[in-house]
Amino acid sequence: MSGDLCRVVHANNLDDALHALAVNEIAVLIADLESQRVDNTVLFKLLKQEHPQTLVIVTTGASDSELIISLINEARIFRFVNKPVNLTLLQSHIVAALERYYAFKQSPEMVKTQRVRASAIARESKLGQSILDKLKSITTRLTTPFRG
Repeated sequence: MSGDLCRVVHANNLDDALHALAVNEIAVLIADLESQRVDNTVLFKLLKQEHPQTLVIVTTGASDSELIISLINEARIFRFVNKPVNLTLLQSHIVAALERYYAFKQSPEMVKTQRVRASAIARESKLGQSILDKLKSITTRLTTPFRG
């Protein structure tokens, strides 16, 4: 779906996703909210706090408006895609996210618009602490240019 625009890395679970974030330049994370029993929303919230340049597209079959509002406000989710997924729409969201990511690279001060307040619930949970520790230990070539 991304054509020649970027390389795609697939992660089957939360640990794989954190590993991919640690060893690759991840511009866009596409996640299915119903894909695991693990609460991915904690990852999204903490990822936006620690690496605000990474954009998240979420697919979901749920119509939980409270969850969607929470993710927009606390995780600055780039786009929601309802299931069944319209592949043309998803592809256009991927292109838009990549364009935004490259705009962040050109103007790192724009990343400030992506920053969110620390989510106490996400940071204080056992899962949140585990994710946060891994995210803070990520040292990639991205980290410095995006501090803005």
